[in-house]
Amino acid sequence: MAHMYPEEYHEDPDSPSPAERKLFAAFRTQLSDRWTVFHARSWNALNDRGAARDGEADFVLAHPELGILILEAKSGGVAYDGKSGEWHAVGLGGHAGKKIGNPVRQGGRNRGTLLRLLKSLPASGDRRWPIGWAVAFPDVNFDRAVAGLPDVLVLDRRDMNSLEGWAEAAMGYWRDPGHPELLGDDGLAILTALLAGSHMVEPVTGAQLDEIEAELITLTDRQYQVLDSLQETPRALICGCAGSGKTLLAVEKCRRLAAQGHRVLYVCFNILLAEHVRESLAASPTATALHFHALCEDWQQRAGGSVGAAASVGARGSAPSERSESRWDKDLPKALETAARKLKDERFDAVIVDEGQDFRAHWWKPLELTLKDRQNGTFYVFYDDNQNLFNGELSLPAIPTRYSLPENCRNLRRIHEHAMQFYKGKLKPACRARAGKAPTVRLYDTEEQLFTAFATLLHTFVRDEQIPTRDLVVLSYRSPEKSVLWRRRTFGGISLTDSADPGRNEVRWTTIHKFKGLDRHAVILTELEANEPEVLRRIAYVGASRAKTRLGIVAKRSAATILGLERAGAATAQ
Repeated sequence: MAHMYPEEYHEDPDSPSPAERKLFAAFRTQLSDRWTVFHARSWNALNDRGAARDGEADFVLAHPELGILILEAKSGGVAYDGKSGEWHAVGLGGHAGKKIGNPVRQGGRNRGTLLRLLKSLPASGDRRWPIGWAVAFPDVNFDRAVAGLPDVLVLDRRDMNSLEGWAEAAMGYWRDPGHPELLGDDGLAILTALLAGSHMVEPVTGAQLDEIEAELITLTDRQYQVLDSLQETPRALICGCAGSGKTLLAVEKCRRLAAQGHRVLYVCFNILLAEHVRESLAASPTATALHFHALCEDWQQRAGGSVGAAASVGARGSAPSERSESRWDKDLPKALETAARKLKDERFDAVIVDEGQDFRAHWWKPLELTLKDRQNGTFYVFYDDNQNLFNGELSLPAIPTRYSLPENCRNLRRIHEHAMQFYKGKLKPACRARAGKAPTVRLYDTEEQLFTAFATLLHTFVRDEQIPTRDLVVLSYRSPEKSVLWRRRTFGGISLTDSADPGRNEVRWTTIHKFKGLDRHAVILTELEANEPEVLRRIAYVGASRAKTRLGIVAKRSAATILGLERAGAATAQ
């Protein structure tokens, strides 16, 4: 019995294929255990001009002694028009129906992309890959001569009871007598790793938890579907709530493309998030991770230009000056556009944008110009329209293909339910995690009450609940210049620090704006004060969703009234 990937047949509800279902069952039972069969596989490889091109196959058959065979399968009857070169589906009445893809052209093209991809892998070395293609029409007796195909490269209804003999003959057709290389068990292992890799990905920040040693985050089924679908879609917008795995998916897509030899750019708005992603992509030398304005500065320097003195951009916690506003909004993006037109050799095969909701409309053109193939190059944008803290309105590129990530896989359920009070969207995200503790809320009116409320909550988390200080972060609505908690720093033997690596009896402090896109085991939101209701709700949503298992909130009573926190069961006025 053949080794099947996946082990069971999975029907695509949007495009069911009786032919693929029939062939899957027949390959499983008729082929020996020396055969490996991959169903519904996709990949991406560079073409001769260095641009990324997608490939896919209904089936990929592999045998250590015989090689690799890509098989395109068509259901029902088919008709071929020799004059136009078009293929059409044929119904039971014998009438030609809708136009279908040319299986001959598909087979040849996909063979080429897979061969280029295999050759580009570091593990490939100077190996020669024995690979060919064939077509399958399991429902009909196909006249091979009609399309000028060799008999051996066509599988039809007459071959369905002798599949192993047919496959051996088809692979033999592609064997080069002058170079009769074998795939071998090692080559099969490389192919299997490429087409049937692991379904586990490393988290960006979650591995810091002591009590969860070497934990891996398993993506949900829906996330797997999106990740797999991206292999067939070079351009897409992917929307998800906080905690839905957008950054995990973006980083894993970077890894996969980099492993295939592509030059990949991961770009986001937040400086701290870019630093974390850069660390997680350290093992992928062809992947680059930068926040947007660092990309602008880097490219304008490479091109020999200058846009004035550097400014802190992309992670600000307060409004910038008019001069710095103009610099990060207009000058730096314009510098990137100018540099990208010059630095053609520096361009990327794929660009993956995270935090797309924070990008302004006129920034997309400079970003797209960093692609080798601006029209067809790989370009994905991950976003959450509920986390738009920096941009006044949502401005996404005109990409028709969209996916959603409807499940929160970061927060425990009570934290998720709290954050959802402030979420606006047509599809309410689900959360299957255990309940956990309800958020603890403390209210204040005066500065002294703020100090008392915060110190009490901080010591509850650290002393009573024994949460390690390295797994706790304090997020303030105020900037460092305006935060009275940051000015005081020390509360009962526990000090606040802005270091990403706090020492003994230290807890990291930063702003909600700067920490967007990141998470911690426990979070205390502080200095929430009254503002325009929509802005305050957005801040509350972003801040609360940073906490994975424990959330504390210290809010001014006027802000709590706007947010409805006084109704929370855990709220206690100070």
